[in-house]
Amino acid sequence: IIKQVNMITIIIDCADAKGLIYKITGVIAQMELNITANREFVEKEKNRFYMRTCIDGEVNTTLLESELKKVLPEDHTLIIHTGTLKRLVLM
Repeated sequence: IIKQVNMITIIIDCADAKGLIYKITGVIAQMELNITANREFVEKEKNRFYMRTCIDGEVNTTLLESELKKVLPEDHTLIIHTGTLKRLVLM
């Protein structure tokens, strides 16, 4: 059995600030999307926040990008990568 699953990966790089994870995941929750994986890291010397989040669900990527930009600091890089993941079940 092979099932294709839409996979969205969000990659964020910006200046670190309090509440970023809360704000970003709040946007995702408001859009009724499911976070399937999440990793974040702060580079203290440069005060940079990095986050990689995988989500699934029916998503309008243009709207998602617009809503995320509203909660991110001005100095940010935002990449939303869409693709398809094939899940294999071996029997």
